[in-house]
Amino acid sequence: MIAGNAAISRDVPPQVLAAERNLACGLNLIGLRRRKISTESIGDLKRCYRLIYEERKSPAKRAETALAEGLGHTQEGRAFLEFFLKPNRKFCRPREKKS
Repeated sequence: MIAGNAAISRDVPPQVLAAERNLACGLNLIGLRRRKISTESIGDLKRCYRLIYEERKSPAKRAETALAEGLGHTQEGRAFLEFFLKPNRKFCRPREKKS
């Protein structure tokens, strides 16, 4: 989901809220619940999101590692991680952590 007045020129992962200038702001939890996605799938998505966006490393390498370790065991989690494996993509960056 893209926020109004956002300037997005990079790819936005599935189930992610994007705002401002290519900024990933978290998962669209309200949309997931409205579509009646299971709590197991939402939990898996949260773990996948944290893994990809908690550090400023290559999302593709982190997604590859996560899939090898068994993270993304639900359909939604797997789709989220596989999104980062497609070549020649630039992704929205994570929101900066406040000190």
